[in-house]
This record gives sequence, C-alpha cells and structure tokens, in this order.
Amino acid sequence: MNQISKYPNKQIIRSYVIKEFVGKWKRIQFAMKIVKNGKLLLKNQGFTLPELLIVMTVLAALATVMMTSYPASTKRARDTRRRSDIKQYQTAIEVYANKAGSYPVFSGNPSSSGFCNTYLNMSNCPDDPKTEHYAVNSSASQYILSAKLERPKDVLKPFFVVCSSGRSGEAAAASGPCP
Repeated sequence: MNQISKYPNKQIIRSYVIKEFVGKWKRIQFAMKIVKNGKLLLKNQGFTLPELLIVMTVLAALATVMMTSYPASTKRARDTRRRSDIKQYQTAIEVYANKAGSYPVFSGNPSSSGFCNTYLNMSNCPDDPKTEHYAVNSSASQYILSAKLERPKDVLKPFFVVCSSGRSGEAAAASGPCP
C-alpha cells in the first residue's frame, strides 16, 4: 500500500507533491536556459536606444506641461488666500460693529496702520501673500474691503470686494460700488 493512502486527505497531499515537483522543475529549466555550455547567456537584456529616446521625450513633455501649469496654480492659491483674508476682516468688523454699535471709521491698509490692534483686537493682521495690500474704506454706517487678484475671472474686474451689505464679488475698482 502506498504511503500517501494512509492519510485521509491523500488528494491534497498528492496535489502538493506535484506542485512542488513542477515548481522545482521550472526553476531548473530556467537555469538551464540561462547557462549553456558553461557560458552565461544574457541576450535581449535592457532597452534599445529608440525605446529610451521615446521615454525621455514623453517625460520631457510631461515636465513641460507641469512647469507651465505650476505658476497658474500658485496664483490661484494666493487669490484664494486673499478672498479668505478679506472674509476674515469682514467677520472682525461685524463683531466690532455688534459691540460698538457702528463700524470703525478707517481708510487705508489695515495691516500696516494698527487697524487690527486698535479696532478689531486681532494680534495677527492678515496681509497680502505677495506685494499688493488689502484696502479698507469704512465710515460709521458702511464699509468696503478689497484685495487685488492676480487671476480674476474677468480681466476688467481685478478686485475682490466685500461690502457691509453682505455682498461680495469681483469689481472694477477697489472702492467702487459693491458687486
């Protein structure tokens, strides 16, 4: 009687033994193909010159596309920060008006003149991420906050404006009518 038949799962054992033998045999055949007559055969290894040139061309094209789109994305990111900063100023001015009963009277750049510390109790005044400055024009009854955008949706309206009426959007002038 066969040794394998003593076990209840003889089919499982047989399939395991066959798989092990086939796996070892395939490895032996592969090794025989690589070494023939004591010489190492390494033909068809690596890439050809045309293949390398095609890959380099594709990578250069992708790099060009990425380099041209990067400045646009950073400008959009700075514009998003400007909109956020102006909304932050709007919230602080509204809080001031709720406490004092009127808006602070001010005109100019809020971050360089002490406007934040004096009126809004803000320790850190948000300022433009590049070179332009934000503008505040306010009286006791109304205000207009503005920031110049680098990539406006409409070229004729390069300013993001927020008004005391609650309306906001792009406008042609920093102190002009609300959008």
